[in-house]
Amino acid sequence: MLDFFTKNKSKKASHLTLHAISQGNLIPLEQVNDPVFSQKMMGDGIAIEVEDSQIRSPIDGTLIMFAQTNHAFGIRTSDGVEVLVHVGLDTVGLKGEGFQPKVAVDSQVKQGDVVLEIDIPFIQSKNIDLITPIIVSNPQQYTIEHTSAKEKVHVQDAILYLR
Repeated sequence: MLDFFTKNKSKKASHLTLHAISQGNLIPLEQVNDPVFSQKMMGDGIAIEVEDSQIRSPIDGTLIMFAQTNHAFGIRTSDGVEVLVHVGLDTVGLKGEGFQPKVAVDSQVKQGDVVLEIDIPFIQSKNIDLITPIIVSNPQQYTIEHTSAKEKVHVQDAILYLR
């Protein structure tokens, strides 16, 4: 399993909830049309087909990285849970166009804070899928429970439980 967030090995969280980063349809990770995510090579989680231009933090923590092209970011909780939010599929090819970070790396974020703004019309004009995986990159340390099977979620709805 890749553990690309290398600082501070985690201590097990007793219970944590990840929340929706956007309004949209919830999609099981296994159904994401990218084997890196569907085969859980980067970790376990869920995906949302985002409908909002503001992408929010799914959890409280420290913003520990933004991809060079701003299409993905990572957050680490005080318990060491590492969460990757990868906006869209094949978005790295946009070379950062359409993505505007709103928080600096090493900043503290609260669940629901806007971390990134995206230009949905621009991204869609490039025929890029807005399915956004939300990955726990160190899942072997937790039992991950998915919330109810409802397809449509709203900002701040619970989407994953870590125990």
